[in-house]
Amino acid sequence: MVPRKRLFLALIALGPSAALAVDRVPQAPLEPFSISHRQNPASDLDLSFLLEAPAGKHGFIGRKADHLIMEGNDRVRLWGVNVSDWTPGSIQIPAKADAPRWARTLARFGINVVRLTFLDFAAPRGLIAPDRPDTRALDPAKLDEFDAWTAELKKNGIYIDINLLVGRTYKPGDGVTDSANVGWAKALAYFDPQLIDLQKEFARELLTHRNPYTGVTYAEEPAVAIVELVNENSLWDAWYYDRLHPPARWQDDANFRPTPQYYSDELDQLYQKYLREHVSAENLSRLRSESGAHYP
Repeated sequence: MVPRKRLFLALIALGPSAALAVDRVPQAPLEPFSISHRQNPASDLDLSFLLEAPAGKHGFIGRKADHLIMEGNDRVRLWGVNVSDWTPGSIQIPAKADAPRWARTLARFGINVVRLTFLDFAAPRGLIAPDRPDTRALDPAKLDEFDAWTAELKKNGIYIDINLLVGRTYKPGDGVTDSANVGWAKALAYFDPQLIDLQKEFARELLTHRNPYTGVTYAEEPAVAIVELVNENSLWDAWYYDRLHPPARWQDDANFRPTPQYYSDELDQLYQKYLREHVSAENLSRLRSESGAHYP
């Protein structure tokens, strides 16, 4: 058996020669790469030795110029994957019994960070309690599985990227105007006060929750390398695809919905308020005349 480190260094040393050899192989369609979590075969290509466990042992990851660093100025390189529930049937939060196996498998492939995205889906796909008239509470059972999962990732030297606002689907009890027609409220969550308050509430609920398996909150957890406030949420995107003013294109997309009139008017009012506060009346009149835009 070749020692792991020696074999790994030998593969690196091949460098360009290995690349040339690959170029000579006839090209074929890409095939799915399936990870065998349950068989978990031993391998001389087990790269888990490259990971320092537990994740966060040297403190929080920070930034210096264009680089990620640990406390003490050591550079950090993150190489990771999405663990997501974008499609029904996929799983981003495994059962507690499976969490250790999943984490060990990811570590075996040298992965040292995972991105957890659709946490604001209703359980069992995400963390939102599904049996309420609103989306304002976390599901205790699913949160427990999430805690066990992130604890196993940390134990195996794998950092965590937590996403906060991704695919939340609102209910009447949330107090969101026209909740049935906002979809994931992409773009709207930047400017509507109720949607902003709901984001803050979810962030506070999750990040101040104390994980019983690690003993710290997610806000205090050095294994949390990244917190993404929003995912694929863009006013420009909504404008480009003509979703800011009804009627709009993409009428058949249940998640990226055309903007209801209430929010279209709200955005117009906010923009006009900004113009009045930052542009002189003379210049504003000239801009409207030149652009052909009229506002009462």
